Amino acid sequence: MKKLLMYFFWFSLVQSSFTQNKSDSLKNVLAATTNPIERFDLYSKIGEEYFSSGNNNLDSASCLKMLQIAQQLNNDSLLAISYNFVGNLFLFNTGD
Repeated sequence: MKKLLMYFFWFSLVQSSFTQNKSDSLKNVLAATTNPIERFDLYSKIGEEYFSSGNNNLDSASCLKMLQIAQQLNNDSLLAISYNFVGNLFLFNTGD
């Protein structure tokens, strides 16, 4: 049982370190991207990485950028996704 618990703990540490590297690489790709749809997708992937890694500290700037892109493109689906991220931001970071 101890070995299984130690293996699980080690695996969770390794997995979280890979996730951090993935979000950093997504940010690097985001800096070089100019297409609004691709930028929205990258912001969405970064947000998903924050939530899947257990780090619920999604920054409000990313959510607002997603919302601005969705409003500029006047796309209802993108608006729904961005409002979902804004809701998660309030739920996990500022809500009760």
